[in-house]
Amino acid sequence: MSSSVQIIVDDFDPRITYTPSDKWTTGGVELEHNSTTHGFNDGAGSFAFNFNGTGISIYTTVPPFERETPPGVVCKIDGTEIERFTPTGAAYNFLACRSPTLDADKDHLLEVEVTRMAAWPTFHLDYMIYESVVGDNTKGAEGSRLVGPEGESVRIMVDEADGRVVYGGPEGAWRDGGVDAEHNGTTHVTDTGGATATYTFFGTGIQVYGTLVEETSSKSPFIATFQIDDSPPVIYTSPSIKGLQYRRRFFRSPVLEENVEHKLVIMDTTEGAGRFIL
Repeated sequence: MSSSVQIIVDDFDPRITYTPSDKWTTGGVELEHNSTTHGFNDGAGSFAFNFNGTGISIYTTVPPFERETPPGVVCKIDGTEIERFTPTGAAYNFLACRSPTLDADKDHLLEVEVTRMAAWPTFHLDYMIYESVVGDNTKGAEGSRLVGPEGESVRIMVDEADGRVVYGGPEGAWRDGGVDAEHNGTTHVTDTGGATATYTFFGTGIQVYGTLVEETSSKSPFIATFQIDDSPPVIYTSPSIKGLQYRRRFFRSPVLEENVEHKLVIMDTTEGAGRFIL
């Protein structure tokens, strides 16, 4: 039996070809995936990526701009233009292009053409997410793991609404939420002490992301713990921010033993504090 997984591709993935290579610059800040981006500064350039999957989305960082026109972007799959979106302001994790459903039985070529005049904001590629169909033998048995470039492991996206994530704690502790800017437009939200989320998996590492929101002055920060197997819990205390920050990393595990099932337990330890949003 097969299933679909979402695989994240960082801008530094060696399978991405940047042209011309000398006009693409590297950068990045904490709010970007792996704190890295590839930026294009002037003229006409492109990047290409070959993959086997049923769909792909391209995410960028949009720097502040006022009257300047954002860089011209054209995205193509196998030579055919796909849906693209125009930013209305500065943003991280901006969905620049999205493909329709693709044939799962063939390889596809993504080509993104960027045109930027000197006065326009820089184009920054942050990451891509593509969907791929895999069999059940990817659960962790030796020799059956998903592999990426040069045999390296790949990073699989697991949405918080995935049925394998088990929510617990006091009755009614979690409620559904979500907006378009959040992954798959869904979230789970709690401000209840003792609320838990448990996920078991095979892999060599795991990271947890969520949304941070500006709270009223009467709300204290939420404090969450993240525990892998029998390791001591790692504590995360939410910072004070202005506005909203999407896809903020809350936790990153150390390297874990391969071919062994691991369990991650997340707990909100504060009652009535700021919202904890997965």
